[in-house]
Parts: sequence; structure tokens; C-alpha cells
Amino acid sequence: MPDFERGNENNRNEQVAVGTTTVKVCNMLPIGVRRVLVITNLSAIAQTITLNVGGAAIAGQGIPLLVGSSYQETVSENFEPTNQEVWAISTAATGKLAVYERLLVV
Repeated sequence: MPDFERGNENNRNEQVAVGTTTVKVCNMLPIGVRRVLVITNLSAIAQTITLNVGGAAIAGQGIPLLVGSSYQETVSENFEPTNQEVWAISTAATGKLAVYERLLVV
């Protein structure tokens, strides 16, 4: 997962393929390192991608993302983004997520 340094932060901005088997899309980090997390369903067909924080994703159980919808956690909203792993699973084999993280350099 590539990072691009910006002062005291690293930004991760990439696409992740998601199929019908659970896949980890974000690693576990020390508490307070993740400052922004935005995950967007970029899939081309009408499929739902389900997110789960802290363990393997199960279709239909967790945070559902329809095509074009996003999930976000940011400190700018006075909310501490999770430090846990984030996993995803799709209702079809050709799912695609955009994942953006802003991380403090530790």
C-alpha cells in the first residue's frame, strides 16, 4: 500500500479489487494514527460491497455500500477514525473500492 509523504502525514489513495471472498482493505494501525478514512464503491454494475471493521466481512452484515456511495470517518467531524483493520466483500466478483487514508507519521 503506497504512501506519499506530506509533512507529518502520509496519504494513501488507491483502488482495491473486491470479490465474493473477504479481502482486507485497510491495515490495523496504532490508535490516533488514522486521521481520515474514506471508502467509495466504484463498481461498474449494481453490486453492493459490505464493509466490516475489525474482522472478516460477511455479505449483507456490516456497512453496505451501493455503487457510488461512500463511508467516511474523519477527525474534522470530532470523531476518532478506527484503528482496526477494515475488510470488504462484494455481491459480485468484479467489485472495486477507492480507499483514501490520511495517516500521521509516527
